[in-house]
Amino acid sequence: MYTDLLILLFAAVLLVATFRRLGLPVILAYLIAGVLLGPHGLAVIIGQSIMQTIAELGIVFLMFSLGLEFSLPKLLAMRRLVLGVGMLQVLLTSLLFFAIGWWWGLGLAQSLVVAGTLALSSTAVVIKQL
Repeated sequence: MYTDLLILLFAAVLLVATFRRLGLPVILAYLIAGVLLGPHGLAVIIGQSIMQTIAELGIVFLMFSLGLEFSLPKLLAMRRLVLGVGMLQVLLTSLLFFAIGWWWGLGLAQSLVVAGTLALSSTAVVIKQL
C-alpha cells in the first residue's frame, strides 16, 4: 500500500516539475499521473481501496488549492469574463463529452453523467488559468 503511494507521489513530483517548465497547469500533471499509473494505464496501482483513498485525497487537495486561489473581489471584477467564458466552456465541453460518450455506445443517461462530470472537472483547470 505504501509503495503504491510513494510511486504515485514520485511520479506526480516528476510530472509537476515537467509541467511547470512547460508552463502548463499543475492540476493536469496530477491527473496525468493518476491516469498513467492507474489500472487503465501502466497498472502500477490496481488496488480498489487504495485508488479510492487516493482519489478522495486528490479531491480534497484540489478543492483546497482552488479555495486558496479564490478571491471574491477579483471574481466580482471579472464577473462577465468568468460567467461568460465559464458557461461557454461548460456547455461546449459537456456537448463534446456527451457526443464522445454517445459515439462509444453509452446510453443517454450515462452519456449525460460522464459529460457533466468531465465538464466540471475541466472547469477546475480553466478557472485556475483565468
